Amino acid sequence: MMEERKIYIIFSYTGTMFSKLLKFILNDKYVHVSICFDEKLTTVYSFGRKNPKIMFPCGLINEDVKLIGKVFKGSICQVYELKVEEDKYRILKKN
Repeated sequence: MMEERKIYIIFSYTGTMFSKLLKFILNDKYVHVSICFDEKLTTVYSFGRKNPKIMFPCGLINEDVKLIGKVFKGSICQVYELKVEEDKYRILKKN
């Protein structure tokens, strides 16, 4: 039996103008998704703003969850913990 590891999927909404537009188009409560590999949510990855205060440029980023809460007051999120097999965990982390 293969060992399991945990990953964390974070669904969020910051209330920015762009996220409001996405929320309207998608008709969903959360419009941003991030992935994390530790339960303290210290290293969070997603596709987003390179600078949280301006919309562009965007790309793959390492998010600072604490900074997001300070910059975007009233942000909401939901965190899901998923168990994955060790080999899948390594592939996700590598990518």
